[in-house]
Amino acid sequence: MSTNPFTSDWLRTDLDERLRPQRGLSDVAGLTDDPLRFITLSGMLDETVAAHGGRDAAFFAATGRRWSWHDLKARSDEVAAGLLALGLEPGDRVGLWAPLCEEWLGVQFAAARIGAILVNLNPAWGEIELAHALATTRCRALVMARIIASRDCVALLRGVMPEIDRLASDGRLHGERLPRLRHVVLIGDGPTPQATTSFKALRRLAGPAQRSRLASVGKSVDPDDPADIQFTSGAIGASKAATLTHYGLANNAHFAAQAMRLTEHDRMCIAAPVHHWFGTGPGIFACVASGAAMVIPALTFDATKTLEVIDAQGCTALHATPAMFTKLLEHPALRDTNVSTLRTGITAGGACPPETVRRIASELHMPGITIGYGKSETSPLTFQSDAVDPLPQRAVGVGRVHPHVEAKIVDRNGRIVPVGQSGELCVRGYLTMRWYWGDPEATRSVVDAAGWLRTGDSATVDADGYLRIVGRVGVSGP
Repeated sequence: MSTNPFTSDWLRTDLDERLRPQRGLSDVAGLTDDPLRFITLSGMLDETVAAHGGRDAAFFAATGRRWSWHDLKARSDEVAAGLLALGLEPGDRVGLWAPLCEEWLGVQFAAARIGAILVNLNPAWGEIELAHALATTRCRALVMARIIASRDCVALLRGVMPEIDRLASDGRLHGERLPRLRHVVLIGDGPTPQATTSFKALRRLAGPAQRSRLASVGKSVDPDDPADIQFTSGAIGASKAATLTHYGLANNAHFAAQAMRLTEHDRMCIAAPVHHWFGTGPGIFACVASGAAMVIPALTFDATKTLEVIDAQGCTALHATPAMFTKLLEHPALRDTNVSTLRTGITAGGACPPETVRRIASELHMPGITIGYGKSETSPLTFQSDAVDPLPQRAVGVGRVHPHVEAKIVDRNGRIVPVGQSGELCVRGYLTMRWYWGDPEATRSVVDAAGWLRTGDSATVDADGYLRIVGRVGVSGP
């Protein structure tokens, strides 16, 4: 039987034709077979509680405590009622300055429950960065760790807001530099400055009135409402506050979990930091969307503790940055660690060399490792490889466009370039941020009238729709 000499190899794959670039141009669109859901983050949590309430939701290696999904909902509702007792209302911003700990999860879903907007603050920030973030978002409350990696965070806050040591005449906190900040809640044990409160006290603060309000307040939250503010990378002044919705975050987490093939039977070790989009979206929210348990190895990344918890807890998925994966692969304890339970996971937030991807698949027993690409402005993933894609393909790119997302690569004049040619990656869809908080001019500079968001990244897409990031626009080299 003769063969068609004009049929190329890539046409003889099982790839859905709809995922290929259109008309020979670098223009791709995600599948829409799985419909988007109009749901809030707390609504997503409630569905997981209803389906898997008694199963593990989280294990915290630092304390040895284990939460079921029922426990997570009960703890977050307790915190939510406490926030209402402080006087917080839907739309108020709540800063969270802490590593991934029990309190972090409680505050994350407490804010979502009452329609407050969580502001993720980098634990490594100093006084200048902290003051900028709190002032930009006009936070009304700040929940913070006392100590982060041996840094005295209370002392750092005191440098920004010395008023924490005394109450004003009306019995409240008033700061000259941060006049909107009225409540500071300290995680952990230790001295509590006069104008602050402890997290333990916050949990006990609510009375019957606040607890009875939770249901009605929760129902008033719209999926299109802002839920989360993520600061972009860059120096103070250049960093922007990307404002993301419940709708964008919940749906993106669902599709991220699908690509990893996560289910309620999985246990994901989350090693990446959660102040960053990578830790929150395809980490915490992906677990909630799928019912997979979150296993937290340490307050800050520790390769030894991560390997120990994978072994002890029988983790089936691993969530880490490329740099973290490299440290795990080079760790002398790896050869004596049982990683045979691992099968899938994700890496993103930086370039992952092909050889590293191959080593992750073999030496960490993760044949289903996926590679993702995202931005703070896009809830966050726009491209991700699939756990069943051929490994050689996954090793050289960041996957195909996510469902319900459009992407194009354009030249300096905004024209779509041919397949294989580099240009600026632009994306649009349900996941695009609402705005940069308090900065409409900056918002207009990256999102045009048609809804296309300029990523600032230079990329190429191949005939299979696989994306490769080659650098930043206007910057030579990868």
